[in-house]
Amino acid sequence: PIGGIPEILTLVDEHLLTRSISPAHIADAIIWYINLSREEKRMLKLKSKKVFNSYFESQFAFDPLIPLYNNT
Repeated sequence: PIGGIPEILTLVDEHLLTRSISPAHIADAIIWYINLSREEKRMLKLKSKKVFNSYFESQFAFDPLIPLYNNT
């Protein structure tokens, strides 16, 4: 998988990673995202925040930064 931090992004949705950096695979990922409904995008955003917060809380001592991130 290509892109981001695979061990985090796969917890959010496997479509967030591409199989390679080929234009076709990148285009497939972009098209997948564009075709999501507004509600699906909102749920993906909420899930990603939850997964990222959990990951960073367990891996790093960024507790003071998490509330700042949540307010974006």
